[in-house]
Amino acid sequence: MKHDSNRRKVTAIMAFGALACAAPMLFVSRIAGAAAAEHVLTLNHHELSEPDFNTTVGDRIRIVNGADIAHSIYITYEDGRIVSLDTQLPGTDKTFVVESAGTVLLRCWIHPVIRQALVVAPAK
Repeated sequence: MKHDSNRRKVTAIMAFGALACAAPMLFVSRIAGAAAAEHVLTLNHHELSEPDFNTTVGDRIRIVNGADIAHSIYITYEDGRIVSLDTQLPGTDKTFVVESAGTVLLRCWIHPVIRQALVVAPAK
């Protein structure tokens, strides 16, 4: 009987210790997650609006198609990776999260004249 009581106390202390160690990391990850921002770019007939913001890795970019024609934006990273946002119909939004620092180029598959560069800072 005494042995079971001691085991429960030790188990409770260990569980509390694990929680006490994890709590600061949960707090830090919430702060880090809160640092990401959302920015908006607008597509017109043959242009993407100039960014009026600074971009950091992890930020979310929302592209609003304000034109009455479809577009198909794709993102090219400095390392050559390409991310396609697929076809975007008029009046719809497409969103992506910036994955790496450097110059990121946004272009339209349908209208190659549409291109916009974003300079992305490393995450803090």
